[in-house]
Amino acid sequence: MRPRDLDVLGFPKVLDALAGLAVSHPGAELCLALAPAPTRMAAERALDRQWSFFRLLEASGALPLASFPDVRESLALASHEGAMLPGDRLVEIRIVLRQVQLLNQFLAARVGTAPALADLPRRLHALPELEAALSHMLDDAGVLRDDASPRLGELRAALRDLRQDLEERLGRLVQTGGENAGIADRYVTIRNNRFVVPVKAATATRMPGVVQDRSASGETLFVEPMFAIDLNNRLLLVRKEEEGEERRLLILLTAQVGALRDELAHASAALAEVDALHAGVLL
Repeated sequence: MRPRDLDVLGFPKVLDALAGLAVSHPGAELCLALAPAPTRMAAERALDRQWSFFRLLEASGALPLASFPDVRESLALASHEGAMLPGDRLVEIRIVLRQVQLLNQFLAARVGTAPALADLPRRLHALPELEAALSHMLDDAGVLRDDASPRLGELRAALRDLRQDLEERLGRLVQTGGENAGIADRYVTIRNNRFVVPVKAATATRMPGVVQDRSASGETLFVEPMFAIDLNNRLLLVRKEEEGEERRLLILLTAQVGALRDELAHASAALAEVDALHAGVLL
C-alpha cells in the first residue's frame, strides 16, 4: 500500500495514538514502525498474537509493566573492553532487568493457554545474578554503596573522620577566634576542594595560612589555616583513593553487563514488544 493511501486512511494518526500508550521509548518505536502486513497469513498471525495478549490480560488482570529506560546505547558501550558505565546508566539496566524478571514470571505462569505468546517468557530471559550484583553495589541514584567493597567502606569511613575533624577544628576557630584571628564571619566553607575560613582582607596577617580564594568585593579572603593544611592534604589523598576504588567497581560492573550484552539486548527487545502489545490492548 502506498504511503499516500495510508495517510488517507489515517494510519499514521493511529500509530501516533498507539505509541502514546507505550510506557517506553523502545516500545513507542515499535508502535510507530508498524506497517500493514504483506500477506494474509502474516496479518492473521499478528492479529492472533494481539488478540491472545488481550485475552490473557482480560483473564489475569493488570500486567506488571512500568516505564523502563532505553538501554541499547549503554549495552553497546559496555561491550568495549575496559569500558565504564556511570552509576545511573547501570541503575537503568537494573530497572530493565527487574522488569524483565517480573514479566517473565507473569507470562510464564499464563501463556499455557495462549500458544501465540509462548515465545515471550523464553525471550524475557531473567538474569537474577546480575540484577543482584547491581542492587547490592548501587543505590537507586546510581551511587556506589559503602559496602560495595570492603576497601570502599574503609575509605569512606576515613573520609568521614577526616572531614569531621576538619569541620570541628575550623568551627571552633571561627566561633572563638573572632577579631584576634581576623575572622570575617562564623562559618566554614570549601574553596579549591579545601576547607577554609573567611578572613577580613584588612587583617589577614592575623591568620597564618594559605589564601585559597577571595570574595568578589575583595574584602574577604578564604584562608586555609596552617594546622588545616595537613588534614586537607590527607583528605584529598583519601578522596583520590576513593575515586580510584569507585572507578574499579564501576568497570567491574560494566564488564559483567558487557559479558551478558546479547542476553540483555534480546530481553530488552522482548520487553519493548510486550510494551507495544500492551499499548495495542489499551488502544
